[in-house]
Amino acid sequence: MNDNLANLSSVVETIFSNSTQKKYWGHTLRVLKFAKSIGLKEGASMNILLPATLLHDIGNTVDASFSGHVKKSQLLGKYILQGFGYDEHSITSILKVIGSHHPDPGLPLETIEEKVLFDADNMEIIGVFGSLRWIGSLPQTMTELNSSMDLFIGIVDKCVAARGSLFYTESAKKLGGEALRSTLDYYKKMKQYILQFDDNDENPRPMVF
Repeated sequence: MNDNLANLSSVVETIFSNSTQKKYWGHTLRVLKFAKSIGLKEGASMNILLPATLLHDIGNTVDASFSGHVKKSQLLGKYILQGFGYDEHSITSILKVIGSHHPDPGLPLETIEEKVLFDADNMEIIGVFGSLRWIGSLPQTMTELNSSMDLFIGIVDKCVAARGSLFYTESAKKLGGEALRSTLDYYKKMKQYILQFDDNDENPRPMVF
């Protein structure tokens, strides 16, 4: 990691540590590792990809909503990058990549850097830590837990319907295919488990363990 990127990483870590969203720093580091691995194999520009990865969730420190944090990450990212002396062309490219990690399903991503960040972010979400982060905390009700899993499964289903896979790059498909299947199977089994304890006794379901 070059000095400029190391200094950027230090600033991002400080911002997260002083916020209520400390968990996203660990997430960012894991996404960064995936981005490096996938990006090198796919020939991505690391000068664009890595700063975008470090900043992709910085907006959660001011707006932790699923859709709102992306725009906030771009706004904060622009300010931070200017402070580090990035030129306008690089800033524009980096902000575009930041915006790619939660695009509308079916919306095409244009550059390899956009595709790699999208894939790296999703690689982290399907991992063991990512699954815990997705649920967030122990839900107060089974309805909350069920809704969280439905959102995840729905995102995957829409991506698969739009282009045949959750992932864009061949590297991510090879690396994450089995993990994604395992995560989906686990969530679906958990949904079955929840359903057997609902109040509808008219149609009893087989018990799931």
